[in-house]
Amino acid sequence: MSQEDEQGKYISSKEGAELLQVPRQSFFYYVESRNIERQETEGGGKDRYEYKYEDVLRVKEELHKRWESRKPRTKASEAKTESKSDARTDWCTKEDLPYIFALDCEVYGIENSAPPNITYQWWQKNQTAIRVIFDANNRKDIWGCLTLLPMQEEDIFKILRDEMTEQEIHSEHVLSYEPDKEYSCYIASCVIRPAKRHFFNLLLKSVIGYWCDHPEVNIRKLYAFALGAAGNMGEENDGLRMIRKLYFSPRYDIAENAWELDLEHYNPSPIVRGFQNCVREKRERIDK
Repeated sequence: MSQEDEQGKYISSKEGAELLQVPRQSFFYYVESRNIERQETEGGGKDRYEYKYEDVLRVKEELHKRWESRKPRTKASEAKTESKSDARTDWCTKEDLPYIFALDCEVYGIENSAPPNITYQWWQKNQTAIRVIFDANNRKDIWGCLTLLPMQEEDIFKILRDEMTEQEIHSEHVLSYEPDKEYSCYIASCVIRPAKRHFFNLLLKSVIGYWCDHPEVNIRKLYAFALGAAGNMGEENDGLRMIRKLYFSPRYDIAENAWELDLEHYNPSPIVRGFQNCVREKRERIDK
């Protein structure tokens, strides 16, 4: 496309969100906060406005520079000098919530982060839904967070289709675990400080280990919305790393960025296979 074409081109909000690799709700935030020019569409239709392509490209470049500035500056060899004894994992407490929000904002930006007044509702409804990893000597120094909300699949699909935002998930949408029931979980947050990524497996295994040790927590499926999954795969975020590590499957029938992990099916991931073996042994002991 020539520079002249770019200057005169306008695109839809859906195309703009895909170009920025963000949910449409976040795209509208950037329209207001980054002065993206818009004009009314001709002939009406679903979208009342269309947006200047040149401005969207400018915002994309700004976001790219912001992500580049947040890449870890420490050498890999230096990071690996830390041992597992430096880290602790635990289920989130009420006091952790502000520090989790600060981490989310630092890594993903405030517009893509659920504030504490929302996550507090999730925590109240299910206190084994938000797992954190932190400095063993300072719990306020939270390195990562994994939020897995048990929800009805119809509500999860609304989020994956961008018909409902994470900020609209309230306590009535989050389920409590009960014996003899199967659950599907929506991964609302998967974030780890860039310099601490080598601890991600420890965080992930602590969640799966808990599920294995508690038969009342019967997870059948995990669902995730991964930014950039349908676009440029060159810059992986934490969500995409987990999807690749655990071999999630795309659910294009739901949305372009929707992913599913069925824990009942074969999976090449050693982490998932270990969990499946644990569940199988548990069921065999119950049947005897």
